Amino acid sequence: MKQVSYKLILKIFLLVLLTLFIARPYMEKGLSHVPTVSTSDYAIEIVDDAGYKIHLDKPATRIISLYSAHTENLFALDLADEVIGVGTAESFPRAALEKKAYDYNADPEKVISAQPDLVIIRPFIERHNPAFVDALRRSGLTVVSLYPENAQEFESYIMRLGQMTGREKKAEQMLSKFNGEMANLLSQTEAIDKRVGVYFESSDRDYTTVTDDSMAARAIEIAGGRNVATGLEAVEKGSTIAPFGLEHIVEIGDQIDVFVTQRGVMGAGGNWHSISIRPGFDTIKAIQEERVLEINQKIVSSPTFRQTLGIKEMMRYFYPDRFNDYSMYDKEVALTRRDFANLSVLYAQKPIFVPTSSYFNSEYRGHKFGYFEDISEADDDYYFVETAVLSGYIEGEKVDQEEYFYPDELLTKEDLAKYIFLLKDFSHLNQGVVINDLDQYESARIISVLVENGVFELDESGNFNGDELVTGAEAIKILEQL
Repeated sequence: MKQVSYKLILKIFLLVLLTLFIARPYMEKGLSHVPTVSTSDYAIEIVDDAGYKIHLDKPATRIISLYSAHTENLFALDLADEVIGVGTAESFPRAALEKKAYDYNADPEKVISAQPDLVIIRPFIERHNPAFVDALRRSGLTVVSLYPENAQEFESYIMRLGQMTGREKKAEQMLSKFNGEMANLLSQTEAIDKRVGVYFESSDRDYTTVTDDSMAARAIEIAGGRNVATGLEAVEKGSTIAPFGLEHIVEIGDQIDVFVTQRGVMGAGGNWHSISIRPGFDTIKAIQEERVLEINQKIVSSPTFRQTLGIKEMMRYFYPDRFNDYSMYDKEVALTRRDFANLSVLYAQKPIFVPTSSYFNSEYRGHKFGYFEDISEADDDYYFVETAVLSGYIEGEKVDQEEYFYPDELLTKEDLAKYIFLLKDFSHLNQGVVINDLDQYESARIISVLVENGVFELDESGNFNGDELVTGAEAIKILEQL
């Protein structure tokens, strides 16, 4: 009897061990998790883009995101505190750069030891490093693979992020705002009859473009462009990259009014000169007319809410007379520093600067993108301010190792003189012009040179009056005079 009881107890013990092992949240494709605590229904259920059924008892609160677009969208859903780790290619928002970075090409134990309750990847990671992903799943971590294959799947992708994190309402709000912005942009371009012909270069390596259902193709359409490379099949399933070829590009060169080249991990892109010296490219209309737009893939091909930013940039470049207009500043109203930043970028028709992850791996003596304490990513003028500063059109200030832009301070005549001096090469004419109040200004030499060159005029008493405020009309007059 004792022997039977011992065998029975041993069998029960082994059965419990086996059940616990199986019940760990290891996901087999197409099968649900086995409940680990109770037999009640899970609170959250989704199917990811790799075909796994994902079950969560409660919203995730310790998240590691191994794809930059996931990270950006999680922050947009107000999940900054819940994200405990990110990938190695982060560039936006700034707060994401302060999170601990994890590399899917490194030891999976680093991710496992962090004990996240959710690891979000994309199918690309599983295809290129299946052992890493398998190790995470076998350790008991919940791994979710998401990536919208085309523009139509963006909403579903965002909603699943919201479901898993308890941010469904926020996801709905963000999508409603996003769709409203897209509709507004479309309303500005849909009546354009004579549309510019656009070729979109996805990568400079193999002369590839994009498929019709891609986010980039949708961006071209909403921006009022006419994609000259349509009806193409993707290089592989789940991709929106399509082969086109050098010969085909040259063949339709007379249809290409604007050549858009994508800069980012997909390809290095290129400026007008580097593209113009490619074999046969000198026959392309856009190259001949120097209409080449370099655009960061993060704002045109990446599945984030910043797609609207990329569309606005295309609109500015496709139709500068309509969408690069700075006449709203041509008023007898004092300019703020943010106003001048906008005006200077629009006047120069400068594309906005969008950094890649490699940008943040370098040290900068001057301003570093995104590090102003008084203007955040949520500010409507954020990219114009950053672009103006990085282009040398205006400067910020460092105070105790922190950077400030003072966006709403009014622009003085002396301020404008400093910025105008940065825009163009001026020489000292040695005309001996006497400026009676010159000794009052830190920028005395600059003021003297600009007055000699006729950029600024003195008043009847021979004073510069550098403390006077500058109106938009005055600034535009000077810029156009240059």
